[in-house]
Amino acid sequence: MKENNFKYSANNNKLLTSIQIINLCIGVIVTLIGVFAYIAIESSLIKSIFIAVLIVCGTGCFISLLRKTHKEQNLDNEYAINTIALINEDNDVIREWIVSEKVSILIGKKTLNNEVHIDLTSSIYSLLIENEHAVLNHSGGRWYVEDLCSENGVSIQKIEDGEKYRLIKYSPCTIKKGDILFIAKAKLLLR
Repeated sequence: MKENNFKYSANNNKLLTSIQIINLCIGVIVTLIGVFAYIAIESSLIKSIFIAVLIVCGTGCFISLLRKTHKEQNLDNEYAINTIALINEDNDVIREWIVSEKVSILIGKKTLNNEVHIDLTSSIYSLLIENEHAVLNHSGGRWYVEDLCSENGVSIQKIEDGEKYRLIKYSPCTIKKGDILFIAKAKLLLR
């Protein structure tokens, strides 16, 4: 098992800002050229064709922008975890918890003095699970998992590559839909 956490680098804000400024300048220049060309054209037929071409190009740009925005929303949706399912070796769901409205989720075993959100007391691996084994935190539209204890640790099988990674204690790791958390040996599918 690889002993590192996945780290997703943040987008370079300076680069994005530069690209947006360049796009804005291009838009202003094209608009000015269009206005001057429209003023310079004397034929009403050519002006009508010019307007029609501008409408078609504008519609194409709008549709392209709409698709790009929709694609970004789909990327955000892969981080929107709604449920967590305890699954067995055959990937059959044993129990399921709804987490879409939560910001922080404690995983472990419920006792008289310890309240957890995801109680794995009934898991066949409960002897390997600590009372406060792991925590999931939602921040900035993404979920993160942290190992809180633990002798038996937390591992994650990433959906991208199917590899299993062991988490470093107290180091948050980004998770998303389709990933499988291993709390000791108990499997939690993120959906």
